[in-house]
Amino acid sequence: MDHQPGTRALGNLTLATVWLLMLLVNPLMGQPPETTFSQLLSAEMLETFQRVCRYVEKHPAAEDVDSACQWIFRTALDYHFENRAVPLATQYLQRPGTVKSVNKLAQQVVVLGQARQGNMNAAQKRFQQYLKEQPAYTAEQNIDFVLQFAGTAQLQKQYAVAAEIYGSTARRFTLNPQIRELCENKIAKLKLINEPAPPIAALDITGKRVDLANYRGKVLLIDFWATNCPPCLEALPHVKKLYEKYHPRGFEILGISLDVHQETVASFQQKRKIPWQLMMLDSSRGSLRQPYKIRAIPSLYLVNREGKVVQFDLHGENLSRAVRQMLENSNSP
Repeated sequence: MDHQPGTRALGNLTLATVWLLMLLVNPLMGQPPETTFSQLLSAEMLETFQRVCRYVEKHPAAEDVDSACQWIFRTALDYHFENRAVPLATQYLQRPGTVKSVNKLAQQVVVLGQARQGNMNAAQKRFQQYLKEQPAYTAEQNIDFVLQFAGTAQLQKQYAVAAEIYGSTARRFTLNPQIRELCENKIAKLKLINEPAPPIAALDITGKRVDLANYRGKVLLIDFWATNCPPCLEALPHVKKLYEKYHPRGFEILGISLDVHQETVASFQQKRKIPWQLMMLDSSRGSLRQPYKIRAIPSLYLVNREGKVVQFDLHGENLSRAVRQMLENSNSP
């Protein structure tokens, strides 16, 4: 069968030419997206989440209610819908004969939901009870939940509460050295809060001078990262959007790479169009690992206009909220 003339002509075009033609037809294709994939997915999940919640509310005795509740609680934890799921989780915990795995998720939802509603005392009490019920071999299964809970306390500037969360976790899972070291590292980082950020003086990867004193008067995010660190790369689109949105209002980022080769970082910066200063860890005067308590990456520190550390290791929406609060309140520490 003969090809149509238009089809034959199109077959001879390069992919670049086709892409250019598509841009001419639809100029919006070449522009940055107005929303991220994460935001798009979260909005879609919220709609389904609300439908499933209504199903459980209308049919509490349905044969598949445990499966529905398991999905609700897991989704609430994954997408930070805990506030919306607290009533159903509370009701589930009051039911006789609940499924153990679903019961565990329901407890996590209630703890995080109460904490994010500002009821930290109730959240702490329930968390302590929750820890007592966890077998010693489940440390890895619980650490994400612990980090979320402690991060919520940090965001509310309840640093003593965060320290107690980490301390309780380390004591409960004392036979797990990795979890114990992680919690001890978080407690060490908490001691940096409201203290001057450890000094940094070096050259960035382009040869320009880096000095923390030059960032005074700005809200600064110090990001220890590497090009071969999957969580760092996963967070990069969100951090770039954060920079794009708040840089005009006085938000800065200093990236400190743990890569071995500077050429790798320079190439990565050019390819990913990273607009903030990047330096290598070993280019500083002395190691920054000890003063910044670097055990693993990514390690993030928010520094206020006076040069003091006010938050660490916040991610996603928690990081956005902390930056926004600091920029909106000029008197905020």
